Amino acid sequence: MEFEATLQADERGHVRLPMPFDPNAEWGKRARHYVRGTLNDVAFEGTLGSRGGGYFFPVNKNLRDRLQVTTDVPVRVVIKHSEPPETELPQDLSLALAGEPAAAGFFAGLSGFYQRQYVHWIESAKQPATRKARIAEVVDLLRAGQRQRTGR
Repeated sequence: MEFEATLQADERGHVRLPMPFDPNAEWGKRARHYVRGTLNDVAFEGTLGSRGGGYFFPVNKNLRDRLQVTTDVPVRVVIKHSEPPETELPQDLSLALAGEPAAAGFFAGLSGFYQRQYVHWIESAKQPATRKARIAEVVDLLRAGQRQRTGR
């Protein structure tokens, strides 16, 4: 899909690119619409947001800097539906999950957000012993059906 649209800032300063179409009508109803494309030939990817019955793409500072445009300026948009990005698993977590089918199955069913939270927590360990302990804890939590760590 190609169109021209104008970046808009909301009352809190968040910059958004309004969608002139209903993604549910174009791509089918989904809980979250993952998209990729270009704005003035600058590549982007992410998810659409919705507010007040309309859809928009949030344009973060990094993308705005690469675009070198401000709000109220039209941009050329090429956008298409995309699949959610897969979370890349560290090898040690992958090996731990390979021996735990229930935990691996639960992890596979989590949204990318929760998968990335677990991976980030493991990868932020500074000591090998801490990392190993975190992997064991994650496997236990996943086996118990927990989407995220709580109370820590």
